[in-house]
Amino acid sequence: MIGLMVIGFVGGFYTHRAMSKKVVQKVARLREAPGFQAHLYEMLQPTEAQKEELAPILEKHSERIGTFHRQIRRERRHMLDSMHQEILPYLDEKQKERLERFGKRFPHAPPTRQKKNHKKKREYREKNHE
Repeated sequence: MIGLMVIGFVGGFYTHRAMSKKVVQKVARLREAPGFQAHLYEMLQPTEAQKEELAPILEKHSERIGTFHRQIRRERRHMLDSMHQEILPYLDEKQKERLERFGKRFPHAPPTRQKKNHKKKREYREKNHE
């Protein structure tokens, strides 16, 4: 009985984790121009004629949305770095280590993800600016 409960708990935990991760990734894709456009096309399911009419509009606005989100991330990173520099003189060594570990928990993006994002952005630009 206890074994079944443990198996159920572990299975539920990993299922919830996988589902949550998928939702977070979907939201993150919407912050970039290609992901935002793809989501709108998927949601609207336009005809080919509509796609031709919508493409320039969606491209313009999705680029603006992507730029907006990149700017927000830069500003947030700058604010956090500034705060860290201001509070460092008041912390002991253990607290400084904890702060450094906390800062590493939220990097800009993992290196593998950065490479994928750069590749997607490059492909998107090449495809749409030919």
